[in-house]
Amino acid sequence: VDVLGCDVLQLSIHAPAPGTDRATTGSTASGRSVGGAFDVVLMNPPFGTRPENNGLDVAFLRAGYALCRSGGSLYTLHKTSTRAFIGKTAAELGAEGEVIAELKFEIPRMYKHHRKASADVDVDFWRIHKPGGYEQDET
Repeated sequence: VDVLGCDVLQLSIHAPAPGTDRATTGSTASGRSVGGAFDVVLMNPPFGTRPENNGLDVAFLRAGYALCRSGGSLYTLHKTSTRAFIGKTAAELGAEGEVIAELKFEIPRMYKHHRKASADVDVDFWRIHKPGGYEQDET
């Protein structure tokens, strides 16, 4: 089993091309494209609840999905209040999306605009599967 783990401090996310709803990601330092390279992508995107971050969660979802190979899956956390929208976005991507867990996510005070020492946020843990590729029979 090969494992690649990394913290992404900056991800170049390009807007969808006209007539498409597909975002693209940047390249590795060697210049090779990383799109479609991974069996599993696991991420905790920003929730995008502040006006300056509006839509950032979906931009990360699209970028994470673009990193999955056909037959791969994206596992991602999103606020429960956005469940219908995340499900619709997965369907627009042609993906099979399902909530596999409902969680309480504690967010400590990290920024000036945080007023409490911590806050519990209702979060869905999604599995978003990219159809195609080699699908192993689960029998």
